[in-house]
Amino acid sequence: MKTFSTSLLLSVILLTACKTEQKDFNIVFALESLNSYKIELEIKSDKSYSIKKQNIYFDRIARQANINSAEGEMTDEEWNELTQLVAAARLFKMKDSYGFTENANNDDDLFRNMMYRLEYTEGTKIKSLLIHPDLSYKYPENLTKLTTFLSKFSSSHSEK
Repeated sequence: MKTFSTSLLLSVILLTACKTEQKDFNIVFALESLNSYKIELEIKSDKSYSIKKQNIYFDRIARQANINSAEGEMTDEEWNELTQLVAAARLFKMKDSYGFTENANNDDDLFRNMMYRLEYTEGTKIKSLLIHPDLSYKYPENLTKLTTFLSKFSSSHSEK
């Protein structure tokens, strides 16, 4: 009986520890259409964010960079949602890239020139992910939820 109680207690502690939300982290999320457009979102552990948008194609024609930027602070609700998504994604357990398959370079591929970059820093550990949108690729569900949140956040908090 004593062994069972100890095992049960250790299991509860482990499960609780695995479900804790990350609080001290920085995340950089970038969406880039190669040689055309780039948007980058950086969120710091103090809830501050910065968003940079650049139309690379038009900047090349104009021969000067025109980067639009926005800054702010996440609401408690946004921050809580983000920390839950990050915890659920378990980024350090993920592969380094997703969606790069042989058919990803097909001329019919709507997203052939697009790429997401996700860089996650927690303490001294860094995880970088490259993601190529491919409609036929099966992405981890929690990664999809996180990138969807970051994409929507970028769009809704950018200066118009």
